[in-house]
Amino acid sequence: MSVELVLQQLHPAQQLIFNSKARNVIVMAGRQFGKSSLAIQKVIHCLLGIGNNNIGENAFYITPYYKLAKKFFRDLVKAIPSELIDGEPNKTDLQITLKNGAFIQLYSADNPDAIRGNNEISLVVLDECAYYDLETLYGDVIEPMLGIKERGRCLMISTPNSSNGFYRMWKDAHDNGANKDWEAFKFTAYDNPFWSKERLDKIKAKARSIIKFNQEYLCEVSASESCPFEYEYVQKAIIPELSKLPSVVYGIDIAQGKGNQTGDYTVIVGLDKQANISHFERFRIPSTSVQFDKMNVLPKNTLKVIDSTSIGGWYFENLQNKGHYVEGMTFTNNNKTELVYEFVSAIEKEQVKINQVIADEALIYEARLSKSNNYQFGNQAGKNNYDDALTAAMLAWKGLNTIVGFGSNT
Repeated sequence: MSVELVLQQLHPAQQLIFNSKARNVIVMAGRQFGKSSLAIQKVIHCLLGIGNNNIGENAFYITPYYKLAKKFFRDLVKAIPSELIDGEPNKTDLQITLKNGAFIQLYSADNPDAIRGNNEISLVVLDECAYYDLETLYGDVIEPMLGIKERGRCLMISTPNSSNGFYRMWKDAHDNGANKDWEAFKFTAYDNPFWSKERLDKIKAKARSIIKFNQEYLCEVSASESCPFEYEYVQKAIIPELSKLPSVVYGIDIAQGKGNQTGDYTVIVGLDKQANISHFERFRIPSTSVQFDKMNVLPKNTLKVIDSTSIGGWYFENLQNKGHYVEGMTFTNNNKTELVYEFVSAIEKEQVKINQVIADEALIYEARLSKSNNYQFGNQAGKNNYDDALTAAMLAWKGLNTIVGFGSNT
């Protein structure tokens, strides 16, 4: 029985990605580039064994939301001739099995445990993977699953979403050059010749935010629109190693939780007299006394600016009682806003140098307008997003700039 398979023609940029021989292909692509049609072809070729002596192999497709998985499922059912499908596609489990025995299973990324332990998979497509914790999902689940397969391969494709884990993985693959394991691609919406350039120009002209248009259509990675920190300035502020000079001030942000492995961190940041980061500790410790001991060993005569809000007040008082030079800061809307924008200014004026952890947190920091028209600051919602190191750095800069004196020998 012969069956006609009709697939959408790939444009040149899609074809470059499709032809890659790397085990891991990571693609930063603008909206309207044609990510879904590319993914459909990769999946169908895998299931039918096209280019593999007609030996069909199994695939997973993972997307950030169940709704997107259902849409891809419907598109895939339309693309595969019904004569090749074994029975009815399972709309509940989002699984399609072909008569040759190969299957594809679709998942949302919010349930990684359901994906673990399957060694029968040869292809994984991670779609819109800038919108979930790609580093953890790939490292903990996908890489071990595909590593034992001779033909195991992974396609990671997404529009960027600030400089998060997806961007870090893409940049690492891009900077290290193409090899048999990794290859990185970057294409904008304008690289899709099937999409009208005039139409894109109109969208750009009417865009409410050029930053958002540039990120979603042109793949220009930046912090989110609501982030007060500019990506380029933050990158300039990063130094690879701690300063060897002594710290003249410490900023301490106290974890408000119980110090378990899923809660916030307590962070201690030290700055030298030129505002170069010279001390960095980040820990989760359930014991209040043990956590206090890590602060108590700091030099007593060196200024410590501590978040004295809530539980922080206890640490502030006890450090004082132990003879430490310490200033407390109980956060309000007004002084938090002032603290943030003083640090933003220091970053933009290249006055302060930070490490990669603080930089990563700065780029997912947001200013959100509350119902009472006050700005509320915090990290973007999502797994493994924190602002504790950034807060500690801002407190250290506050102490250096307003109490110790920037550049002072005191």
